[in-house]
This record gives sequence, structure tokens and C-alpha cells, in this order.
Amino acid sequence: MPSRRIPQTDEGRNAALTAAKTKYNSMPVGSKILIQATADLLIALQALFNSKMALSAAALFNQGDATKALYVLKNRLKMFISHFFQNIFMGIARGIFPNAAKAFYMLDMKSNALPKLDSEEQLLTWGDRIITGDANRTAAGGADMAMPTIAEFTTVYNDFVTANTAHSTLKDAYDNAQKAVADLREEADALILRIWNEVETWYSNEDIASRRRYAREWGVVYENLPDEYSMEGKITDMDNNPVEGATIALSGTGISTTSNDAGNYYMPVVAAGNYTVEVSKTGYNPQSIPNVQISEGVVSILNVQLMAVSGTLSVNVYAEALPLADATVRILQTGEEQHTGPEGQVVFTPLEAGNYDVQVSAPGKQPQTKPATVTSGHTASLVFDLLPE
Repeated sequence: MPSRRIPQTDEGRNAALTAAKTKYNSMPVGSKILIQATADLLIALQALFNSKMALSAAALFNQGDATKALYVLKNRLKMFISHFFQNIFMGIARGIFPNAAKAFYMLDMKSNALPKLDSEEQLLTWGDRIITGDANRTAAGGADMAMPTIAEFTTVYNDFVTANTAHSTLKDAYDNAQKAVADLREEADALILRIWNEVETWYSNEDIASRRRYAREWGVVYENLPDEYSMEGKITDMDNNPVEGATIALSGTGISTTSNDAGNYYMPVVAAGNYTVEVSKTGYNPQSIPNVQISEGVVSILNVQLMAVSGTLSVNVYAEALPLADATVRILQTGEEQHTGPEGQVVFTPLEAGNYDVQVSAPGKQPQTKPATVTSGHTASLVFDLLPE
């Protein structure tokens, strides 16, 4: 039997209030379908809720653009930090720098392992150590770094700091906008229920089909629930494109379903309660959402965004230990090809996580091929030293 479906999302609440206000405005003056107090509250709250939703949407859009920009700069800074330390280690091996140079950057004196560079905090910490440490090292008479130069590194670091600060500011703005909407939810839910009850009471003398038809004009939603407990929603990527074939599973229950070509899914559930929902698809970072409430007689709504899996591959090409310009670097599996610049370097990004074969060739040099493994959110590095033919 059809049951009323109370909105479970802010978009649903806004749609319900907007539909009711639109219908009320179309009614003759003096209509008694809604009592005056309800109508007055509807007019005021719908305008307020709609404006807060618009501000939240704008803040999310701005944060999304900043997140994409920060992601690119984060990978670039990670690459520069990795290359800087790799060149320090190579310089030590070739006798250009003493092993004691590591101390200027607070590196482990007994290891050539790169530091962890997974978080913004780690990138900021090591970036600052490079800038401060290199100034102290050269002031003590150390040779200048060439690849990258400290000036090049500082530019990349400052670009990341600026983007990270902007992203943090926009994230705070979005959080505040979301809170402004959240502060209205309880009042909106109570008003929606109040409107729907008054509308259904007004049309109570009509037959069931007519009563529901009239009530739908006021935004009342009816749905045939195939199961007493259920959940539905949409799976999208970070650009809000639908993700087809994603697996949505209730952890520990064996219950799962998949999203269709529009990214939508529907999942019948055997019992009400709190669940952890696992969402996954090859090529995307999986998500685990705890404490999802499934309630009796209500279709719970859960929309999820998945981030595509990608990484970065950096390739440095040398000949007789010197950077080699205009060498051809080709990824055999994808056919993507680049030519090295004066520093003998190319960067492939974004690149789907996986295993690749990288071939390097140059006139008068013996070509070389090496394997590379690219992982999500990380920079893989390869170094080639080509021999004469």
C-alpha cells in the first residue's frame, strides 16, 4: 500500500516546501486548506531554507574547484620534494654533497628512504625543512642544488601553501553554510509534516485516489514500499557524473546491490537499525559510511561520491650522469608520449593506478624499458641513464 515518504535529504525538504508554497500561492485568496499560522510559517521558512540551500550549494561548488586545484598542486609539491631528496642522495653518492648534508633537512643520516608525504601537514613540514635547510646548507658553503633549484622549489611550495590556505577557508565557509541549513532541519521537518497532515485532512472526504492526487500537488510524496525497510540513493564521481556498476553493501550482512547506468540504486533491508555501508568500484577509492540509520516504513536516502583512483609518474633521463633533453618517454600500455626538457624530466599525471612499462629512447643512445607501479595519490619515480649505441 502506498505510504507517505517524508524527505530525508535537504534537497527533498526544499522541494517539499517549494511545492507547498507554489501551490498555496496559486490558491484563491481566503483558501482554508492551510490554517493561517501554517501558511505564514510556510512563506517565511521556505524562503529562508531555500536561500540557505543556495548558499550551501555555492559554497560546495567553490570548495570543489579549490579541492581540484589543491589536488594538482599537492601532487606537484610531492614530486618536487621527492626529486629534491633523491638528488641530494644521488649527489652524496657521487661525492658532490657530504652525507652530513642530510642533517640540514632533518633527514635520517643512516638512510636514503624518502619521508612520508601523504598528508598536507607532511608536505608543509618537509617543504619548509627543504627551504630552511637548503639556505643553511649553502650558507655553510654547500654547492647549489640544480634539479630542482631552490628557487623553483620555493615557487611550487608557495603555490601549494596559498592553495591550501584558500581551500581551508572555503571548507570552513561550506561547513558554516551546511550548519546554517542543518539548524533549520527540525523546524522544516515539523512544518512539512504539519502541511501534509492539513492537506490530507482537507481532502479526507475524497476517495483515496483523488485525495492522493490533490495532496501530490502540495508536494506530498507517496511510494509503494516493496519492503518494510529499505535504502536508496545515487553514486556519482567528484564531478557529479553517475557511476554505473558500483557495489553498495551493508557490512556484515551479506546484503548488497549495484548502481545502474544513472548511478541510482535501491536496496531492500531485512531489519531496521544502524549499518555501516561499503561503496566500491574498480578504479575508485572505496568509501565506508558508518552509522547509517534504516528506519521502519521509511526509504532511507544515502548518496555517495567516489574519487577516481589516479597517481603520478615522474621520469628522469640521464646520459653519462647528465640530464638528457629531448629524449622520448613512452608508456607502452597507453601510448602516451612526452619529450624531456632541459632538466631531462617528464611527468605523467593524472595516471590511473596500475603497472606500466616505460620506454625511453634518444638519438645515438641505447633505448631502455623499465617497469613502474603507480598508486592512487602517490608519485612513482623512474631514473634512466642511457648508454651510447
